[in-house]
Amino acid sequence: MNWTAPIWLAAIPFVASAMVARPGESGSSMVLFSRRLWMPTVIALVLILGASFCYISLGLPGAGPMTGERLFGEWRLLAERVGTIEKLVKIETGSEPIIVGMDKNYISSELSFYSGIGSHGPKSIGGSHLVGRESLMWAFWFPRSAAMGKNLLMIELNRSKLFKRDLVDYFEKIGEVHTTTLEKYGRVVARIYWRMGYGYRGPAAPNEASGDYR
Repeated sequence: MNWTAPIWLAAIPFVASAMVARPGESGSSMVLFSRRLWMPTVIALVLILGASFCYISLGLPGAGPMTGERLFGEWRLLAERVGTIEKLVKIETGSEPIIVGMDKNYISSELSFYSGIGSHGPKSIGGSHLVGRESLMWAFWFPRSAAMGKNLLMIELNRSKLFKRDLVDYFEKIGEVHTTTLEKYGRVVARIYWRMGYGYRGPAAPNEASGDYR
């Protein structure tokens, strides 16, 4: 809905005119009935949306932790934890890694937004197209040439995807898969999985592909 917000904003006056009868206007029984339904509809929407946002943000019983399929959750906390991991990697390697969300676009987009809050701006964030996956607009925003020779910090919500055999071919060296648990109010809200790729070299030629699986 956020992509079509200007259209909905332009439609508000027309919706409002349909909700309230004008002086001297008479309408069919169906029109009058629909107008009477507007008030309970608005109240119901406010209650349902309010309850839904509380369910997502507070993690009420049954909400469960974030997964690759359930993307509603503690993105701000996730971004803070990724920032901590990034700092540790920077201390270890002496250079700031490129953060790569390994799904289509959600992880990179959310990290780009939340990592810029209260800091010096968004971190160096790329998309999964760097390792042969689809990342929509990130392929245009962060070309492969900008990552050549650098280290990539790959972030996933599905652990198995970081074990893909072809990942080895994109780096001079690749690290182990690590798990970081996110907790809020004593409850697990997400588990993020990360893996370092050192010395990004782009897609390997077919005769250079390695069968190594680490």
